[in-house]
Amino acid sequence: MKSMLAMDQGEQAAATTLEVINESYKDGGLFGIKLTAPDNRLEDAMWYSLWNLVRCVHKMSDEEVDFAKTQLKAAIVKETSTSSGLASGLGKSLSCYGRVVSPAEMFKRIDAVDAAAVRAAAKQVINDNDHALAATGPLHELPDYNWIRRRSCVIIRKKLEAIRREAAVREERAAAAEAKRKELEKENEKQRKEM
Repeated sequence: MKSMLAMDQGEQAAATTLEVINESYKDGGLFGIKLTAPDNRLEDAMWYSLWNLVRCVHKMSDEEVDFAKTQLKAAIVKETSTSSGLASGLGKSLSCYGRVVSPAEMFKRIDAVDAAAVRAAAKQVINDNDHALAATGPLHELPDYNWIRRRSCVIIRKKLEAIRREAAVREERAAAAEAKRKELEKENEKQRKEM
C-alpha cells in the first residue's frame, strides 16, 4: 500500500517532491504538506493535496491507518538507532509530554489510533477550516487563498471522481489506439512478406 496523496501527486505529475509535516507540542502543534511542483502544475498539486486532506475526514480506511501506523513506528525505530536521533526523540518527548516517553509506550499510543479517531481529528483540523499557506518561486498558477479555502470541504469529491472517469476513458482510448496500431503493423508486415 502507498499513500493516496503521494500516488495522486505522482500519477498526475503534479508534485515532484512531497512531505507531510506533523510537529506536536504540549499545547499545540503544526500539521501540513510541503511540496515542490512545476509552476504550470501548482493548481493541480493544490487540488490533489486538498482532496486528500478532505478525504481523511470522510473516507479514511482502516488499511490506510494501519499503513500510516507502520510507517510511523518504522520512523521511530530509525530515529532511536542513532545517538543524535535518540537525543532529538527525547527532546520531542519532553516538549510534547513534559517527560520522556519510551518507544514501547509510544507504540502503544500509536496502536490505539483507529480510522474513526483519524477522521474525527481531520474533521476538527481540516474540514472547512482556515489554514496558512507559504510559497516561493514562480507562483503565477498557484490558486489564491479563497480558492484553497473553498476546497477545504467535501465538495471536491465529485470533481475528482469526474477527473478519474475522464482519465479512465483516455486510458481506454489509448489502449484501443495501441491495439489498432499493432494490428496495422501486422497487416503491413503480412503484405510485405507476400510481395
